Amino acid sequence: MTKQENNIEEVKRRLAQAASEFRAKSKSKMDALDPLKEQIIQLKQKGASNSEVAELITQSGMEVSKDTLRRYVADLGIIKGTKKRLKIGSNTAKKDGAAIVKQGKPKAPKKEQKMPEGFNSPPKVEDL
Repeated sequence: MTKQENNIEEVKRRLAQAASEFRAKSKSKMDALDPLKEQIIQLKQKGASNSEVAELITQSGMEVSKDTLRRYVADLGIIKGTKKRLKIGSNTAKKDGAAIVKQGKPKAPKKEQKMPEGFNSPPKVEDL
């Protein structure tokens, strides 16, 4: 075996050992919201903001910030914003039983910019 082959075997062995011992860090704050997943989805579908949902959860005796809730909702893949309503149809999909709106809307074309006064515009193809 060459030195490089020995190095590769050593790297493989170390990675295999690391993989067998690896424990992912817990998202404890967001994991605590899992039992409330269905209710959070229902509130979001009805247009509740993250602040409103976080306040309701806090009033019920469980501390949660609107930022933690925002990250949780983003991880679920459900809609953003407070005014959108979820409609099951051709532009929606399902993830973990929750309807999600497919992202992306067409962008408006860019407006043509004019050259400032005193600057010449580039020559046209016909003029060349």
